[in-house]
Amino acid sequence: MISTVLLLGLMWLFQVVFFRSAYTRMKKSALYRIADTLVAEQKPILTNSSDFLLTASKLAYEQQCCIDIYRVGADGKLQSLSVIDALNQQCLLHSPQTKLDKTQIAQNLASGTKPYLLSSYPRENEVMLLYAQLFSTDVGETGMILLNTYIEPLDSIMSLMTNRLLVITFTGLGLAMLLSLLWATRIASPITRITATARELARGHYDVYFKPSTSYAEINQLADTLNFAAHGLGEVDRLRQELIANVSHDVRTPLTMIRAYAEMLQDFSGEDPVKRAEHLDVIIGEADRLNNMVKNLLDLSQLQTDTTPLADEPFDLAETAARIHNRFEGYAQQRGISLLLDSPDSLFAYGDEPRIEQVFYNLLGNAIRHTDRGGQVGIRIERAPEGHVRASVWDTGNGISPEQLEHIWDRYYSDKDRDGAVSTGLGLSIVRAILEGSGAAYGVDSVLNEGSCFWFELSANPKPVAHKSRLFFPKDR
Repeated sequence: MISTVLLLGLMWLFQVVFFRSAYTRMKKSALYRIADTLVAEQKPILTNSSDFLLTASKLAYEQQCCIDIYRVGADGKLQSLSVIDALNQQCLLHSPQTKLDKTQIAQNLASGTKPYLLSSYPRENEVMLLYAQLFSTDVGETGMILLNTYIEPLDSIMSLMTNRLLVITFTGLGLAMLLSLLWATRIASPITRITATARELARGHYDVYFKPSTSYAEINQLADTLNFAAHGLGEVDRLRQELIANVSHDVRTPLTMIRAYAEMLQDFSGEDPVKRAEHLDVIIGEADRLNNMVKNLLDLSQLQTDTTPLADEPFDLAETAARIHNRFEGYAQQRGISLLLDSPDSLFAYGDEPRIEQVFYNLLGNAIRHTDRGGQVGIRIERAPEGHVRASVWDTGNGISPEQLEHIWDRYYSDKDRDGAVSTGLGLSIVRAILEGSGAAYGVDSVLNEGSCFWFELSANPKPVAHKSRLFFPKDR
């Protein structure tokens, strides 16, 4: 629409506003060209030969002008050489009613600063143009050429052009508005449809489908992105419901057991040390399960909201691994599992030590829970290529199937441990968030029924100043 208005504006500008001046410049340019051509013919010597007259007559009738050529004597008197009247005595040069002092014109040219002049003479409804020029021949003669033409009245032409342009303008604007409306409707239609579908998505209908457009790649990309988002939201909602169900079950079960064993402790085993210790062990175990569940939920909440940059400071990763090994050693012995440590005395890396400790806690807890009595769990610290330090947590437990490997890092993905308890599926997701926030490489190698090895690598050198690690909660793959 804007381009149409600009185009029509330019048409009005050049066809109406500038038309008169362009026409006048064209007529003047024609006189200049005729004068240059004839002066070049007369340059060797003043002549009125038949060839010259033929050339002059052709130019005069083509451009509708009159031509006079004179020899200017030493005394200033004029001698006519050629007279060509293409306007039938309706010009300044040959009309009986016009008293044009040609001798005076020659004198003015001789005494002026320029050897030519161009003048306009209004006459009735038209304007006459008179061109005069003095020139010298190669043999020392002086000649003068006079040219006269007229500028036709343009009022009728301008009126006709204005009327035509008005028709063209209104027609063009009408068509432009119609095309713009059709084009806007065609563009807006899929966007309106996508907007309506997005409202359904906002109401919690995650099974909606954003229909792509048949004409616009950008709208197709938007529809594909929204379909991907709808699918992801639906998956998150499904996992959220599973999480609520799992958490509800996991909370209800230990609370029921704690209450039951507390009542038994109160009513039956208060005086029996063996039964009392047995019942207290159950209560402590269930309380630990509740505590671990609450801790994971709090960690998840913090990961989703924390924007504090992770520290990038040197710490002894070998010492951290040894300290955590000592803390878990008693817990592993209670479950009949050997906890091993393969690490040098000291090996420094850069990162956020408290968060890396949290990674070790989650990985070791998972490894012990999924390893049978009599099995082994180990921590290995070693140097890695390209200036990195690798930490590994391995076990001889159940292993992970290839199908499960694709999902173990996802939020809320749950699995049963060796005791049959269903986890909330947050531990490895928290590990993943911390490691990706630290810019660390990580992964898992596992063989079903043989064991697993979870590993990550930290840099042995500080990160560049421009790099700031932030804790963030990544999207599920």
